[in-house]
Amino acid sequence: MTIINDSIWDRKLGIRTCGRDYSELDAHNFGYDPTPYYCLERLAGCGIVSSADTFVDYGCGMGRACFAINHLTGASAVGVDFNPRFIDIANSNLAKYGSSGISFVLSDAREYIPSAGSVFYFYNPFSVDIQLKVLENIRTYAGEGSRLIFL
Repeated sequence: MTIINDSIWDRKLGIRTCGRDYSELDAHNFGYDPTPYYCLERLAGCGIVSSADTFVDYGCGMGRACFAINHLTGASAVGVDFNPRFIDIANSNLAKYGSSGISFVLSDAREYIPSAGSVFYFYNPFSVDIQLKVLENIRTYAGEGSRLIFL
């Protein structure tokens, strides 16, 4: 059911994010395994993210979470990924989706400065070593009232 639901959501949004890709898998980076849309629907429905937020997805891959959260809540979204191929696909998806409230950044998560974010999202993108540096950056640069979401 999830695969069918994911394909339907991709068609609805005019994007392509289905499938998995472990070609960049190593001890610190866990490959591309997108959040199922049913999880993103629940996240959007619980009120944690609103149209006033900027949703930052670390390890965004092809951009699924950014597109879904933007569509479901109206929040701006920033996707961060170190893989240029995924960022190219995310930007291609963005051209088809057509929202000006979404952007994608090619960056090592440890080097990304999250000054614009208010909600920070992680769907098992990388190792604890990287996670600790990212959390340190969020504590240093993010504003009051920022929220972290781990799935």
